[in-house]
Amino acid sequence: MNILFEQTHNLNNEQFKDVIHLLERCESFDKVEIASSINVSMLENAEEKHLYFILGYENLRLVSFLGLYSFIDSEKIEIAGMVHPDFRQKKIFSTMLNSGLTICKERNAKEILFVCPSRSNAAKGLMKKLDAPYSFSEYTMELKEYVPILGESEITLLKAEAEDIDIVTSLLLDGFDFGGDPESVKPLIRRNLNKSGYDLFVVKDEENEVYATLTVSDEKQSYYISAFTVAKSKRGQGLGRKILRETVEHIRMRNSKLIRLDVDVKNENALGLYEGVGFRKVSGYDYYSYKI
Repeated sequence: MNILFEQTHNLNNEQFKDVIHLLERCESFDKVEIASSINVSMLENAEEKHLYFILGYENLRLVSFLGLYSFIDSEKIEIAGMVHPDFRQKKIFSTMLNSGLTICKERNAKEILFVCPSRSNAAKGLMKKLDAPYSFSEYTMELKEYVPILGESEITLLKAEAEDIDIVTSLLLDGFDFGGDPESVKPLIRRNLNKSGYDLFVVKDEENEVYATLTVSDEKQSYYISAFTVAKSKRGQGLGRKILRETVEHIRMRNSKLIRLDVDVKNENALGLYEGVGFRKVSGYDYYSYKI
């Protein structure tokens, strides 16, 4: 067996199709979803410098994939990957991982977060071998029991514009643990604003002030809702539920794909909101921290 490994910042159309084919084969064999962990929406025509991929080929067939992602903090890199079922137990993943760890060190990363499907015993075994402690978990939720809105909605979703970047940055810093440097968040916002497959929305009040934001991304088999937050001054008024329902209506008018989102398992308020709209837990991911 001769595996040829290729490292790249970018995936062309053929490489993207190969990754999707490998993903579908692995998910079918393992009966475990891994699409969210490898961030499918980011892979097509990927050009961002904060992304890095290792591809393993056997006779021109893609048999392994490793993705490295540094979304906000350049010193923290997420790693997720997969190996074709016919090519496991052959040290292919460990070879890719060693290369990935070298890349992380070259980038002066301080911490790696391994993204592992919660139901994958193989992933848990690898984390134990690496002595990588558990950090946190997320549920993937899918719209299952939605009741359509009757009548006219009170909420209007607006496509974000360049002038909204500062307020969206402020909302995300306030709503999530993204760190305190706005300049580290803005590249992610600009990507969501400008890249095909992403729709960045804002919601404004009667004074035309932005008080909420969210992103909808096309994950090929589903639409994903992410980065959803409401200003603290507007919470507790039922606006989050109204915005989420209007977002669902917006997606359903365009396509019949599945609608999904991820949520921290400890975020009880968000879990209650999503379940109240009709989302149900379908899978989950465990994150393990590894210090370099």
